Amino acid sequence: MIERAISLHKERKLEEASEIYQEILKHSPRHFDALHFCGLLYAQVQQWDRALELLARAVKENDQSPSLLNNLGIVFKELKKFDEAISSFEKAVVLNPNYAEAYNNLGIVSQEQGKLHEALIRYERAIALKSDYVEAHGNLGNVLGQLKSYEEAILSCDRAIEIKNDYAQAYFNKGIALSGLDRCEEAHLNYARAISLNGNYVEAYFNRAILFQETSELEAAVLDYKKAIVLRADYSQAHFNLGCVLILQNKLNEALVCFGKVIEIDKTHAEAHLNCGNIFKEFKLFSKALSSYSKAIEFKQDYAEAYGNRGSIHHEEGEFEKAIKDYKKALSMNPMLTKITFSLSSLGVGPTPNVMPTQPLIELFDNYANKFDDHLIGLLGYQAPQILMNQLKRHQNYKIKQMLDLGCGTGLCGESFGSHAQVITGVDISKKMLEQAKAKGIYSKLICADIVDFLNNTTDQYDLVVSADVFIYIGELEQIFKDIASKLKINGLFSFTIENSQSPTYELKTTQRYGHSLPYILQLASLNGFSVLEIKDVQLRREKDVFISGAAILMQHAGIS
Repeated sequence: MIERAISLHKERKLEEASEIYQEILKHSPRHFDALHFCGLLYAQVQQWDRALELLARAVKENDQSPSLLNNLGIVFKELKKFDEAISSFEKAVVLNPNYAEAYNNLGIVSQEQGKLHEALIRYERAIALKSDYVEAHGNLGNVLGQLKSYEEAILSCDRAIEIKNDYAQAYFNKGIALSGLDRCEEAHLNYARAISLNGNYVEAYFNRAILFQETSELEAAVLDYKKAIVLRADYSQAHFNLGCVLILQNKLNEALVCFGKVIEIDKTHAEAHLNCGNIFKEFKLFSKALSSYSKAIEFKQDYAEAYGNRGSIHHEEGEFEKAIKDYKKALSMNPMLTKITFSLSSLGVGPTPNVMPTQPLIELFDNYANKFDDHLIGLLGYQAPQILMNQLKRHQNYKIKQMLDLGCGTGLCGESFGSHAQVITGVDISKKMLEQAKAKGIYSKLICADIVDFLNNTTDQYDLVVSADVFIYIGELEQIFKDIASKLKINGLFSFTIENSQSPTYELKTTQRYGHSLPYILQLASLNGFSVLEIKDVQLRREKDVFISGAAILMQHAGIS
């Protein structure tokens, strides 16, 4: 009977084979081959606990079978019982020092435990014993990739492919190594080859999606993440990454669903809670945002970003003491969070910085770029560019030759001044904002740079410099005025807005924006050879349904006084 069962087993007629194995064991409970092969059958159908029971009983009958010990080790490995797995594999190689498969399995367990150098040695031993062992070559390529020995990893994968041209895992591992070398196009080809050989290769879809995401091919990334999720519904990292891509596409409701799915799979996923909080914050659902940030902190108690973001909600809501407490907690965990230091300064904690930190400013506008115009004009009632243009027309009728738009953003000033200037150069710190400005076809030149750096480096001279709603991010204006004066032609014009302040010079407000006093502005004008043509009180934009008061100012440069 046992020969018949083994024959059916080899033919993959598993149900029939299982019935015969069970019949044998019913009458002979200690039958070694029936225990061994029936246990192996259960392992093949991933019924690991049943497989373990039968294989353990077989070992009691005969603990000198290397193949049995190897199979038992595989079951232990699948059950994450790594110490028992290693013990079984090591007993197998003691009994058979040439057992390449057992060495390969030892390598797999070592790799799963993060013992990469041990895994490397064991894969190399398996290959030394069996030079055409394709799985060992593939595994060696994988662990070399994890060790960032990418060139060697590629050689191992190529050797596996040479042995077996349709070995999908080798193409996948090669894709990982190529990606590590930033050879993205080749990595794409290898992931595609792996997928063509195995249409259900979840990890290949996932890794290819990451490549698409890194190269901003967002639609392609979405498709691959969704394919990975179809194949593995509980793939939490795929749900999470998909949510992150959807945020980049400004599909916030869809992203929220993705992060919700991550939390369904793993309620302790702090990053998913954080991202839910960020979306709720964007929707002005502050209560829900606070709850999400608090959940993130509950599951990751040293989560500086979650403390900082929760503090920003308290800040927005005017609960300054709570904001200060959360900000300080965030800084205690990560002193490099310059944005938090700046926020604390706006609440009177610490010295007032001269300017908003560069990186948070870039991130702010990069994230804001796609919706900037609609939000600023439609929701906040922003009209500064048109106000400045109307002011200029009252003093200047002829067309300007060279105009410089400092902090041009998405090009709102360019749109307002376009008919009044022949050549417009735009400068902004945010690449994403400049992409929006470029699409409008207004600017002759667009430059991504800090405006101070740009003014220090350019040799061009301008007839008009415009800076709308830019000085709210800069406190001290001495150097800016001096640099602008040096780049204006004689009788050149300087048009800008400020947010009003009653301080002697400037102040950082609790809104995290700078306000400037008119006496300070007039002093800088006098020091740098500007005459004031007009100062107009204006309402700059709405914040919490209240208009922020400021001034539109037009000056003319006639040389240093």
